[in-house]
Amino acid sequence: MDSVFEKQMVMIVKVAIVKKSALCLIFLILLVSILPGALATDPALGDLSGTSSSDWDSLTTTTITSSSADSYMSSKNPNTNYGGTTSMDVGYGASPKIRRAIVKFDLTSIPSYAYVDLSKVSLYAGTFYQSGGFTVSVHRVQQSPERAWTEAGVTWNTYDGTNSWTTVGGDFNSTATDQISVSSSGYKNWTVTYDVRNFVQTPSTNYGWIFKSTAEASSYAVAFYTKEATSNKPKIYVTYISSPYDIIGKTGVNGLQAGSDSDSLAIAIRLGNFAVSSMTSGDKYEINFTIGAEDFSLMFVATGSSEGKLKLCYKDNGATTWNDGDSSTFSSMSSGTRYQSSSGNIAVKLTDSTTSSYGYIKLEAKRSYLTSLGATGYSVTNIVGRTYQGSSTSTLLPGPQGGTKIDRCPSGTSTASYTMITVPEFPLGMIILAAPLIVIYFSIRKLCQSNMKFGQ
Repeated sequence: MDSVFEKQMVMIVKVAIVKKSALCLIFLILLVSILPGALATDPALGDLSGTSSSDWDSLTTTTITSSSADSYMSSKNPNTNYGGTTSMDVGYGASPKIRRAIVKFDLTSIPSYAYVDLSKVSLYAGTFYQSGGFTVSVHRVQQSPERAWTEAGVTWNTYDGTNSWTTVGGDFNSTATDQISVSSSGYKNWTVTYDVRNFVQTPSTNYGWIFKSTAEASSYAVAFYTKEATSNKPKIYVTYISSPYDIIGKTGVNGLQAGSDSDSLAIAIRLGNFAVSSMTSGDKYEINFTIGAEDFSLMFVATGSSEGKLKLCYKDNGATTWNDGDSSTFSSMSSGTRYQSSSGNIAVKLTDSTTSSYGYIKLEAKRSYLTSLGATGYSVTNIVGRTYQGSSTSTLLPGPQGGTKIDRCPSGTSTASYTMITVPEFPLGMIILAAPLIVIYFSIRKLCQSNMKFGQ
């Protein structure tokens, strides 16, 4: 009895294994079949071909040629102010004494709505008190509680001659904004982009930086020139985008990006100073492209703060009149949310610029919809992104529509291109993707059947 029962149990388990394998196969096939649809909700974006950093002309670079306040602090003379000297010491020296420079720049010439792309502080290294180089780090002066230091009052013990630092030697962010090795005379540059973004957007937080040695027990020190020097004063370089309509690109990163899957094509315009909640009526963002013998234009125009219209137009190559395609109107829009038309054929996603990342307008269209309008093949050519200000919101058509063109990407007459992915659709695609699973399934089944015969 036990032997018969045991054989029956083995048979049941092995059949269950085979059936479970079949269920797994079915599950995996279903998963593969729905995966392209899931990806279509937010196609990945990559750099387009045909664009380069030379295409960009919307970045403004300014050089502020002197600090607005500078000094240094010495642990040897903790109550002495050095605000009127022509040099400021950084490092460690005999006595012993630690010396730290403190520097601030007036950034109010840069619009508060600008987006800072790159910024570097530049100090001129003059006299070295000991031979050999050492590392100098730059730290943002503490913002909260505020440390509104003054050039004529700052010392090792106080930030304005009266009020004490919480920690002698200055209150500053413990994490360095940047650090570099200083071993020779001349201008030395520290990258302070993130700090300057904050200072520009919120000027009341600008208390500048403290420069210090990363090894304040080692006998290395240098004297940097101050604004009181006759030459080689402290400088700051700021590259920024002043307009929310500027299309942003830099080396290795293009202002236009594209992505696709088996369901949709998406093209995005990267912007430097964009916020959904600050859009004004007539702000327009447009992407034109060609697929086969058909030209397309995907457009979004703001009708006010956090609201706008989305529309696709199309025409045959060489035709002068655009045909109206799918369209939709959205209100109460928010950053990072995807909005699609009622048919689901077109969609838009707007993302704010922040102090750490660019914003963008991403426009999507279903490939099946583009095909129904005349698109053929997988090659997307003649891609151009454009931005306009003050366009009409009543009739949404390609071009400025009464507004002013602000920027174009790529600039001039050049265009970008992109090849959509070519994952075959069901059923051919499913057969190709599922073939290895089918082979594995029948191999397992055959093995189980062999084991069953062996156990009988």
